[in-house]
Amino acid sequence: MKKLEYELCQRGLLLFVFGLALGFFISAFPVRPMARAAHEAALQSGTFLIAIGWAWPKLNWSARKSTILARLSWISFYCLTLGLTCAALFPQGAAAAGASRGIGPVVANVLNIGSSVLMLVVSVLVLFAFRGVPLSDAIKEQ
Repeated sequence: MKKLEYELCQRGLLLFVFGLALGFFISAFPVRPMARAAHEAALQSGTFLIAIGWAWPKLNWSARKSTILARLSWISFYCLTLGLTCAALFPQGAAAAGASRGIGPVVANVLNIGSSVLMLVVSVLVLFAFRGVPLSDAIKEQ
């Protein structure tokens, strides 16, 4: 396994473990549905990063393009988890009755929107990269 694939798998495992730990504290968050969403997103995103780390060598991209897209990929998943966690910590709208309207909800929205757009772009690029990989090569053992 090369350094980049190892990095994707390692970041995925770290995010997965964070999601597991977050599950223990869901009831401590002011907005429990958002805490549950952060927990589930971390578990699913971590699993995806591990899977894409194993499949990354099949993309045959240049070293620079591969490095940029791999890092943008794990960064976008981390930002999404962080944004959902902030949303669980800082109620907004009707849920914020009596709570101070600070910068927390704004940070959560910026992180969630930004990471979602970035995640979509990177995922579409990865999808198009797999377009040229024959199925037999994609599932063949190395």
